[in-house]
Amino acid sequence: MTQKGINVFFLIGNFDQRRKIVRSIKKALDKFDFYICDDRTPYQQLEQQVREGSCFGDKKLILVNAIPATKKSRNTLLNNLKKLLSDVPENCIVILNNLKISSKVFLSHIEQIGKICNFDQKKTKVTAKHFITGYFVDKKKTISNDDAFFIVDSLGFQSKEIDVDSLNLVLKKIDHYVGNKKKISHQDIVDVCSHSESFIIWDLFNSLDSKDLDKSMVLMERSLSFAQDSRGQAIMIIYSLLRRYKLLLMAFDGLTKKKTKEEIWGGISKLTKMERKGSNVRITMSPKEENPPLYSKRAFDSLFNSFYGRKPVISCYKKKDLLFIDYALRQSLMNIYFEHGEPEVILMLNVLCMVICGALTTKREIQILNNKNCIIN
Repeated sequence: MTQKGINVFFLIGNFDQRRKIVRSIKKALDKFDFYICDDRTPYQQLEQQVREGSCFGDKKLILVNAIPATKKSRNTLLNNLKKLLSDVPENCIVILNNLKISSKVFLSHIEQIGKICNFDQKKTKVTAKHFITGYFVDKKKTISNDDAFFIVDSLGFQSKEIDVDSLNLVLKKIDHYVGNKKKISHQDIVDVCSHSESFIIWDLFNSLDSKDLDKSMVLMERSLSFAQDSRGQAIMIIYSLLRRYKLLLMAFDGLTKKKTKEEIWGGISKLTKMERKGSNVRITMSPKEENPPLYSKRAFDSLFNSFYGRKPVISCYKKKDLLFIDYALRQSLMNIYFEHGEPEVILMLNVLCMVICGALTTKREIQILNNKNCIIN
């Protein structure tokens, strides 16, 4: 009927490509009865829809968006589903749409009787950058390489990969926002992306480097507004800052010793991530079997490069400032594990902003970070 008579499809991966397959099947069928099943649909009802003839035409399309409801075990359900899909009538198409099924036996059976379409759900940052430029070329619009990477970073400043669905959604928003404009500006991207959580953290780094205290405080509070757990979000921010300023300290140390950038990176690239287990005071760290690098070459290079008219990050700080920032971050991390409400968490983050922006420069001025009684009382 479609694609050489295939009438069972198993779709996995990003939304856009799955939707294209569904639309192409609908187009090939022309006129048909359409049924949608989800996790509220009893399995018996799905079975009935597959086996019954079409009510208003000679073709039927059934879209299964979730595993049907049943009181039987999952193994029994999958076995029954295998039998059902092996006997789908010729005039019926069944699409299993992104079902959370990883059984190799089940998937092998689908490959024998139908077709599995497995689409990427993640893209590397480099691949995502090329995808962005290609997307706008198809729209007869232009975007600079720096701004393409800007979009990528706004979707995950610490991640090595980008979610394809999130990327597609942002690109559509930007395309609709600029309308008939042929050249996409940096400000267009900022206007569209400025409410995403990842972008807020990424922009926070820039405002801290620029010593823009007011903006840094606003961004800190905005980041907490996205989180259900303000304390957990604050801990994530502090860990991100610790990681970043540790990299800066190592780069500074290398420059002080008259090392070249290549020599500095040679030492930093040998650092690997540790596996973290437990929580609070029971956290243990151990080497990961895969030994992934702690820092990427791009993160290292970004310390020395100038983006969007800003000074290189390495030129925004002095070594003594970085040592004090590292001290303040570690003190706040130790204290924040005590039970504090959102006002106290915001207060601590604001103090950190003042430290990084140079408004507070002595240990006496930041006693609030290492004495929980200063906050509670």
